[in-house]
Amino acid sequence: MDGRAQVGIVACISVDESLNGTIKKHEYTRPEKEIDRT
Repeated sequence: MDGRAQVGIVACISVDESLNGTIKKHEYTRPEKEIDRT
């Protein structure tokens, strides 16, 4: 990649904990953008 590096994070979470608010969203996403990505 032309001498550049990329770093990423992969995680597994509980869907229930995400839906019930135990795991907090770290950013606001627009609902219309979420629809076609989920």
